[in-house]
Amino acid sequence: MTIEAGEYHVKTIDGITLSNYTNEWFAIVFKINSTWLVTFSGSQFDLYISKDGYSSISSTDIKYAGPFYVADLTGAPKKITIKNPYLKNGEADFYIGTYYNGTTAYSLLIGPIPFDITAEYHFIKIYDGSTTAVAVGKVPIYILPSVSLTPTEGAGGQSVTIQGVAFLPNQLVNITYTAPSSIAQPTKASIVQIKTDSSGKFTYSWNIYDLGEQLTGTGNVTNTPTQIDVAVLYNKSSYNNATSGTPITVSYNEYKRGFLEFKSLIYGETIVAGSGYYLANNSITINVYVHDKLIVAVVDFRHRQKAYD
Repeated sequence: MTIEAGEYHVKTIDGITLSNYTNEWFAIVFKINSTWLVTFSGSQFDLYISKDGYSSISSTDIKYAGPFYVADLTGAPKKITIKNPYLKNGEADFYIGTYYNGTTAYSLLIGPIPFDITAEYHFIKIYDGSTTAVAVGKVPIYILPSVSLTPTEGAGGQSVTIQGVAFLPNQLVNITYTAPSSIAQPTKASIVQIKTDSSGKFTYSWNIYDLGEQLTGTGNVTNTPTQIDVAVLYNKSSYNNATSGTPITVSYNEYKRGFLEFKSLIYGETIVAGSGYYLANNSITINVYVHDKLIVAVVDFRHRQKAYD
């Protein structure tokens, strides 16, 4: 079984690529109908990921989720949000309860695997407080490279950070723009070439490309973002002169520049966009007194960028 670090969805099972892997959730099954597959000695349990399949907690095992209640496994499905630094962006939603496939009842837990790990980790362990009888998943998992981008939306020119994990150690990777077409071209696409560390990880920060888009129209308009795609790919010459593989892509939604409000402090007139809307580039008339002060509220401008004349 293969799955990208930090993700919910299984990509391959027994070497077979799933036709639509976004529908194939990573799930841990604890009970089928009346048959328990795990014996609990406590009322709560945690999830660990391990390099080994031993029925004990090893020094390198990583706790990434929990605690969960055993009783919730036999109840109606519910969502539990877990905060843990090993999860992607520091938190993730898990779903616990009994699900039905026809007449068969499965008591299970759906959720992602950790993000901040290496490809050496292969086994999920269920720990309920007994260090001498830790349940271990029967099927080993193979971690695929994964990347995250933070933040994932904002203004043009915003500072962003990309993090990669579970890559091959000490390899060059290329980070490039692949969309929109205005920047996915040789003179603009390249962001950086960076080398993974001895654990197959990398981190890089830069200012996202500023598309310079402004809201257009008359009056209140919706600020619909433009998606910028950033791809990570092994450098071909570094990667044993072989194929560089399939790029891993993350996206940033860049919002257009606009205005939220104009206000004259002394005269007291205010022109404001409606809820969920912005003032597009058009003629706006506002009454002011001599020596009045005019406040202009803008959205999605770069820091210290000139907003108006």
